[in-house]
Amino acid sequence: MSTYIYDLNADEKKLYNRSKRMFYYYLNQILSPEVKIISKSTLVVPETLESVYDNFFLKWKNKIIVYKIHSNNFERIV
Repeated sequence: MSTYIYDLNADEKKLYNRSKRMFYYYLNQILSPEVKIISKSTLVVPETLESVYDNFFLKWKNKIIVYKIHSNNFERIV
């Protein structure tokens, strides 16, 4: 599994809002049932789909900061 933690950034509010709308629109186009949405800025993706999400985030490299964490187990405690 890979966990993606991302944050959109922009200098102007208008540009930020436009980027945010477009980002989530295209993200919703590629979401599949295997992907777990933890929060607005965190996704857990199985290894089989990792390259799809890597490519997606690379398209947004000028407008987003992304961290990727590899893990073997993901468990909710509380």
